[in-house]
Amino acid sequence: MTETKTNDIKMIKLKPDTVEILQNLKITKRESYDEVINRIFLQILVEDQLELGEASKQVLVQRIRAFREGRVKSFEQILESFREKRGEKVADEKEEEIKKNPKSKPLRGRKRKDATVGS
Repeated sequence: MTETKTNDIKMIKLKPDTVEILQNLKITKRESYDEVINRIFLQILVEDQLELGEASKQVLVQRIRAFREGRVKSFEQILESFREKRGEKVADEKEEEIKKNPKSKPLRGRKRKDATVGS
């Protein structure tokens, strides 16, 4: 049994203005009006799927407001905060090692196994 595929092309009437708009929306000269319409519908569908939720919009509004009011941290402030937190973590690691093995040397003087030459 052989199957024959039928061409399901439908003819539609377009106003000259609509044809001109579709012509201007073509990416290449050979792109059909059908391809232009499908591309536009696909873009709309993708944009709808990516639309921000209400909670995300509220967070963005709050952050923009904070920025406009000058309630933002400079890069240097963020870096300093990171260094402070990292320093606390290193201190906590040293204290934890001393508690585990009071006779062991603290982390500070040890050479790291993964240290590279010249660093």
